Parts: sequence; C-alpha cells; structure tokens
Amino acid sequence: MGINRRDFIRGVAGCAAILALDFKGGVASESEIKRWDKEADVVIVGFGGAGGCSAITAHDLGTKVLIIEKEIEGREGGNTRTAVGGIIAPAPDKEESFFKYLKGCDYWDQMEEDIYREMAREFVHNERWIRKMGGDVRVIPFHAEVSAPGSDSLRLAVYGQEGFGFDRMWKSIRKNVINR
Repeated sequence: MGINRRDFIRGVAGCAAILALDFKGGVASESEIKRWDKEADVVIVGFGGAGGCSAITAHDLGTKVLIIEKEIEGREGGNTRTAVGGIIAPAPDKEESFFKYLKGCDYWDQMEEDIYREMAREFVHNERWIRKMGGDVRVIPFHAEVSAPGSDSLRLAVYGQEGFGFDRMWKSIRKNVINR
C-alpha cells in the first residue's frame, strides 16, 4: 500500500490525539473555564514516577513545587504505577559502561553526548536514593536479556524482597511527595 510502519504509527498517534480532545462543540465558554492562580519555583507536569521524583528532589532543595496532573486524585502514577515497578539502577562502578549502553541505544545520534554522560552520572545513584526515601529495595541484574554494549551495567531496583515491585515503587514515591 506504500505506507511504512513509522508513518502508520504516526497516523494512529495523530488520530488518537485528536480523539482524546474533548471539543464540546468548539471553544469553551467563559463559564466553563476554571481559573486559578498559583505560584511556584518549579512546575512539574505529570505526577508519575519521573514527576514525583522530580518533585521530591526540587522540594528537598528548598523550592516551592507545583504538580499538574490530568488524572483525578487516586488514578495518577502513569507507567510507574502500572509497570513492573522498577527503576534502572546501575552500580556506582558501572557509570562508564552505562554511558556506553545509553549512547549505543541512540541509533540516530538524537542527543548530545553530554546528556548521556549526565544521565549515567545520575542513574548510578538511583538505588541509594530509593533507599533514602525508605524503599525496601532488591536489585535484579537483567543484562543477560540485552546484548547492547554496556548492558553489563543494567540492574533493576524493585521494591520488596519477593517478586517484582508492581505498584510498591509508585506508592513509595507518592507517599514521599504527599509527606512533603
């Protein structure tokens, strides 16, 4: 048919985005617009794992944080809430290897090397950070599943000592945000 997979996915994503919009017959009326006025040093869009961890870190650095989330309270959490519940946590001595892994995953050189360097520098602290937040962490190596250069650095930190973490990681992040 002359269509490749990338164009198909792009088209489906575009249609999904349009269908997700709630037009209600066009532009919202003045009475339908909810107005509010908040001030913050840091505004985080999305209360999932990354947003929650960012909010904790920003708060602990002394900033006033505002989180904006589209889901209703109790349904937030995104992929962190619904996935296996682990965070990539390379060992501190595997920073260079993890950098090679990240760089190797960028097949089209989309990001600058210094971004991967910074990611590798910070990811090696994930296990310690989770423990600092009160997490009961178990580390699972999973490099055998991946054949990319640097995959020897891959470990998954999950909550709990048996099985995968499931939503326990999310519950801990959420609890830490709410406590702050």
